[in-house]
Amino acid sequence: MGRYDEDNAHAEAKRVEYSSFKDALDDGDSFFGSPERASFCVRRPMCGVWGGPRVWCIRRASDRWGVLLISVAVVLGVLTACGPLIVDRLVAQGIDAQTVLKGASGKAYKTFVDSGENLGVEIYYSLHYLNLTNPTELLEGTALARLEEVGPFVYRQHRHKLNLTFASDGETVSFVLQKTYVFDEDANAATGLVDTDVRVTTVHPVIQVLQGQLQNTLNAQLKEIIHPAIGWLAPLRRAIEREIDASGLWKAVYKLVLCQGNPMGVSPFTVQSARDLYWGYHNDSVLLTMQALVGAIDELAKRVGKRVSLPVIPEAFPGLQPNLTSEAETARRIGPNVVYTGQGKTKARLQGYTMFQNMTQVHACPDPTTGDAPAPGEMPACDIYQADWTNRSAVRHGYLPQWGSAAANEVRGTDGSLFAHPLTGQETVVTFQEDYRRWIEMVYVGEVHDFHGVSLRRYVFSQKDFRNDSVMSADWYQDNLPTGLSNLTLMGGFPLFLSKPHFLEADPSVQQAVEGLDPDPESHLTFIDAEERSGVTFRTHKRVQLNAGLKRLRFPSLSRIEASSLATILQRDLNEAETRCVREEVTWDFGLPAEGDEHMLFLPMVRYDEGFEMPASFVKDFKKQVLGSTSAAKTVQVAGPLFAVLLALIGVIIIMRGRRNEQELARRRTHRYSTIHEGDIMV
Repeated sequence: MGRYDEDNAHAEAKRVEYSSFKDALDDGDSFFGSPERASFCVRRPMCGVWGGPRVWCIRRASDRWGVLLISVAVVLGVLTACGPLIVDRLVAQGIDAQTVLKGASGKAYKTFVDSGENLGVEIYYSLHYLNLTNPTELLEGTALARLEEVGPFVYRQHRHKLNLTFASDGETVSFVLQKTYVFDEDANAATGLVDTDVRVTTVHPVIQVLQGQLQNTLNAQLKEIIHPAIGWLAPLRRAIEREIDASGLWKAVYKLVLCQGNPMGVSPFTVQSARDLYWGYHNDSVLLTMQALVGAIDELAKRVGKRVSLPVIPEAFPGLQPNLTSEAETARRIGPNVVYTGQGKTKARLQGYTMFQNMTQVHACPDPTTGDAPAPGEMPACDIYQADWTNRSAVRHGYLPQWGSAAANEVRGTDGSLFAHPLTGQETVVTFQEDYRRWIEMVYVGEVHDFHGVSLRRYVFSQKDFRNDSVMSADWYQDNLPTGLSNLTLMGGFPLFLSKPHFLEADPSVQQAVEGLDPDPESHLTFIDAEERSGVTFRTHKRVQLNAGLKRLRFPSLSRIEASSLATILQRDLNEAETRCVREEVTWDFGLPAEGDEHMLFLPMVRYDEGFEMPASFVKDFKKQVLGSTSAAKTVQVAGPLFAVLLALIGVIIIMRGRRNEQELARRRTHRYSTIHEGDIMV
C-alpha cells in the first residue's frame, strides 16, 4: 500500500472516531439533551452487562450527587412541615392519657382519685385569724375595731374521692369528695403556734344565728305563749306586757340567753381556741342555754294550750368549715358530684362540673338542724340534696337557691386543678368553688416564668364577681353590698360575707371601718398558674376572707321584778350577776348611725390560703417528656427549612459546575478533533 493510501486510511479512522464522539454526545436514547448539549440522563445496560436490558440513569457523577442532595432537601422539607404536627399529635395523646378519665384502668384514674397525692402533691391550708383586741370599745361605739392578725395555723388538706361510678357512655363520672384537714406540726414549728392553745376573740356565729331565729321565727310564738302565762302574775301583768312589747320580746329573751350562756355577757363576741372556732366543737354554752330555754317554752306552750313549732337547738357548733375525718361522716353530710371525663364530645369540658352534690342549680341549707337528729358525737347536718327534688321539696328540707338567678346558680367549671387543653390564647377559665358554692370566672393576666424553668399562664379572680348589685344584679345576689363583698348569709346561716384578704380591692369605706388591715396583692391575691399545653395547674393559691355582718341593736332594760318574772315564766334561775346582766340596758353600737340592714359593719373574722405546687420531680419529668419534645419539634421547624434550602443550593451548584466542566471538556475535545481532522484532510 502506498503512502497516499495509508494517509487516507488514517484520515478515515479519525473521521470514524470523531463521529463516534459526536454520537456519544448526541445519544438517541437521551433526554434533557440536544444535539448541541450533553444529555442529563441516558439509557445504559443495567449492571454494566453489554446487551442486557437498558435503564435510564444519570450520566454524570456530579449530576448524581446534586440530585441526591436535592432529594434529601425535599424529604427534609416534607419532614419539617409534617414533623411538628406529628410530634404535637403524639404529645397531645400523651397528655390525654394522663388527664382524660378512661375508667379505673386509665393512667389518669389514680391521680384523679387522690387529687395528685400519688404524684407527690401536698395541699396546704393556712388560717390567719383577725383577732379583735377591743371588743368593749367597739360595742360601745367609742372606737373602730382594732384587729391583730394571728397565724398562720397550717394544715394538710387531703382530698379523696369515694364511690366513683362511670356513666355507661364513659363521658361523666360521679363521686363523693371527702376533705380532711390535719394540723401540720412540722409546718407550724417555725411559729410555735398550736391551734388548741391559741385563743381568739371574734364574732360568735352561734350568737348571730340565734338572733335570726329569735327575731324571725320565735318572736310571734313567744307572744302567744308568754302573754297568757303572765296571767299567773296578775298584779304585774299590764306593766310587764307593756315593757316587753315596747322593747321587743325576742330581745328580752335573747338577752336572757346571753347573760346565762355567754361568758362575755350581752355581746356578739366569744373567745375560742383557733381549732374550735373554725372546725367546730360540742357543748357550746350558749346553745345549751338555748336548748333548755326551748324546752321550757315547749312546756309552757302545753300549759297554756298552744301548739307551736319550735326550732331544734343542737348542742354542737359545726364550725365554719367541715372536717370530714371518716367516710361514714362524709356519706352522711356530702352528696355526690358529677364531672365530665373528657372522653368523646366532652373533651372541651374536661373535669368540668355538671352536678354539685346532686344539684344542677346551687342551693344552700342555712339551718343544719333540719336534717335527721345527729347521733351522740356527730355534728348536725342537713339532709343530702336529692336530684329529683322539686323546688317545693327542696324548701321543705331547708334548701333555698344560693344566688339570685339561674345563671348565677349554674353548676359549671372545674375545681381549678385542671382545665381542657391547650390553654393557648384562652383569656378566661371558669372554676367552681365548692367552699362557697359558686362558679367564678378567672382572667388571664400574663405569663410567669419562675417555676422550675416552666412558663405558666396566670389567672386571677375576675373583679366583676365582687361588684355590688348596681353592676351585678343580673347575676348575683349581692344585697346592695359595697364592692368587694359577696353574700354567703344563706350558706352560713348568719350574716356572713366573702371578700379578698384584708379587703383587698374592696370599697374604701369597708377598709376604713376597721383598723389593722394591710392589703397586699403579693400575699393576698388568688391565682392559678396553669401550664399552656396540658391545662394542668402547677401552682395555685386560693386566698379569701370571711367577714361577719354586725348591725346596731338596742336591748331593753328590765326592772328587777320584770327580769325575775320573765325568768320565772321561762323556768330560768338567775343568780345575782345574771340578774344585773338582764336588767342592764345594752346597745350594740359598733359606731353605726341606726338599726337596720342598710347599716352594717363588716368585721373580718378569719382568712385562709389554700394552695399547692407541683413537686420538682413531676416538673422534671414533664419538661423532659412534653416540653423537650415540643422544643425539639420547634427547633426542627425553624432549622429544617434553612438546612433543606442549603442542601438544595449545594446540589444545584454541583450540577451546574459538573455540566459546565463537561461542556468545557467537550469543547476542547471537539476543537482538538476538528483540528486533527482538518489537518488530515489537508494532508
